[in-house]
Amino acid sequence: MDQFYGREAELQQLQQWINDRKRLLILWGMGGIGKTSLAIELVNRINSRYSQTIWRSLQDAPLFTDWATDILAQLGESPTDNPLSQLVKRLRDKPVLLILDNWESILQSGSASGRYRPDYEDYGELLRLVGEVPHQSTLLVTSREVPRQLLRLKGNPKVQALELPGLHAPRCSKTLFQTLTAAPRKIPPSPNSSPTAAATPSPSKSSPP
Repeated sequence: MDQFYGREAELQQLQQWINDRKRLLILWGMGGIGKTSLAIELVNRINSRYSQTIWRSLQDAPLFTDWATDILAQLGESPTDNPLSQLVKRLRDKPVLLILDNWESILQSGSASGRYRPDYEDYGELLRLVGEVPHQSTLLVTSREVPRQLLRLKGNPKVQALELPGLHAPRCSKTLFQTLTAAPRKIPPSPNSSPTAAATPSPSKSSPP
């Protein structure tokens, strides 16, 4: 297994929670410190344990009904009048790994309390149900802010949150040295290519690269 330089401890913690069958994982921290990259590496290591892996970014802040309809279609379901309950039932029936990147996009701008934008509260209800209702699946959320539902789920052994700290200067230097002296890896994208497109998984049903 290749080492993921600088974040191996965090990866091992997340993998342990997966092994312990946690239902809801929150990976949070300031922007630009590698939450998405860490989530991609985690998915690459553990997605074979699930019958299906679905990655979606919330950067464009889709309304919950639109988002849920899309997810249900990926799961082979036709949406009903209650897509939230339908989705939770589907997560209970078969093991699905669902990753939601950029959760902060559906929170109120500048809010330090993790409050949702108007008409986006159903996302919060999804977190609550995923944490409380027994099922076989895992929901992994990345965010710059902690959703307020996490406070309500405090003490729930099936819910865990990991704050991703910044890399301190000595650790960054060691990480760079390890990277330069490691076995050759994939060639990074050219300067003219989009770094976001290179780092962000495809929104298709298949697992992230």
